Amino acid sequence: MDQTYTSMMSGIPAALVIWLTLIGVSAAAFAILAAIAGRARRRGDTAPAYVSGPAFALSPHTGDVAAAEPAAAPVRRNEAVLRALAAAKAATADEPTRSAAPRSKQRLARPRLSRPTFARPRTARSETTRPEVRVPAPREPEAAATAPEVAATPENTAPPATAAADAVTEVIRAVEVPEAVETRGTPEAAETLQAPEAAETLQTSEVPDAPRSDEQRFADELAIAAARAGVTADRRQAEWENAQRAVDAAWDAYEAAENAAKRAIRAAAFPSPETPLTPAEYADREKYLHRAAQAAHARGELDTDQLIDALSHRNGFDPRLHPFEQDALLRRRTRDRLLRVYQEAAEAERAAWREADLARAAQRSLDREAAVAARNVSARPEPAGVSRHIRVTTPVLSLR
Repeated sequence: MDQTYTSMMSGIPAALVIWLTLIGVSAAAFAILAAIAGRARRRGDTAPAYVSGPAFALSPHTGDVAAAEPAAAPVRRNEAVLRALAAAKAATADEPTRSAAPRSKQRLARPRLSRPTFARPRTARSETTRPEVRVPAPREPEAAATAPEVAATPENTAPPATAAADAVTEVIRAVEVPEAVETRGTPEAAETLQAPEAAETLQTSEVPDAPRSDEQRFADELAIAAARAGVTADRRQAEWENAQRAVDAAWDAYEAAENAAKRAIRAAAFPSPETPLTPAEYADREKYLHRAAQAAHARGELDTDQLIDALSHRNGFDPRLHPFEQDALLRRRTRDRLLRVYQEAAEAERAAWREADLARAAQRSLDREAAVAARNVSARPEPAGVSRHIRVTTPVLSLR
């Protein structure tokens, strides 16, 4: 297996050399054949024309020898071309002297193409518009063919050299004429035209200078900040007023609970009646405690934790006590709770008052700064004849 692979690999270079040799021989043969064919073609084109002399023919009637008409000599193609060029040159040399030639042979005056003009419309102080481009319509071939003939005069008849120069100039001008602005997006226009942006400078007196613009912007920002501070101060003021009303309501509720607790405390000075504690009496006292606790919770005098303590007979709530004692206990608990509510409301009211005071102070400070900034802007004299240059970019078509 290895020997076979080795023999195959050793034969590849020899085969490659043979193949390259054959390709080289074939190329050389084709080159030789092409050279022979070209030489034969050139020899045939440049071979001299042999013109036969006069032919002599024997007349069958008279037996005399008569000179026959000479045969037409073959004309070479190169000689025909040279003759045509010589005739054209002679006609061009005689052109200035032919003033009485027919009108159909006179040279017509080519109308000159006008360059595109860019009309700059008058713009307002705060508006800028793009200049319109007027492009002459292209000359149609049919219209050129059917154009009326113009009489040949010394003004519109020029020598061939001048006419050729004018024709070249007109072609250059026609090439320089750009297409319409609307065709800028087409592929043909993208290949031939380029639209760089040229800066056009306008002058206006309505644009203020940079320092004044900064001051005006600063004054506007201060006015906006002052307005927002006023809204915040009003909201803080409303929150403080609500907290104050809550404090007043908590104080009123505490005073009512305090008066009720005082009556209960004064009634406790009298001893409670002695009643044997039977199961029925115990059940009645327990029911009374539950109903009184639930009623106090419904009025807001007890919180949920105190209600649970009363129903569970915890934290001083004892169903074995006399109903008068249970009522005094509930009123004392109500008074204590409403006192805590009043204290919490008073603390919240003081915090709301501090927030409102700070917001009002911030509003006053911003109002003063905004007034000063506005006064500085209004008091500053406007410089006379100050104008700002605005760069307005307009597309200008140019030939790449």
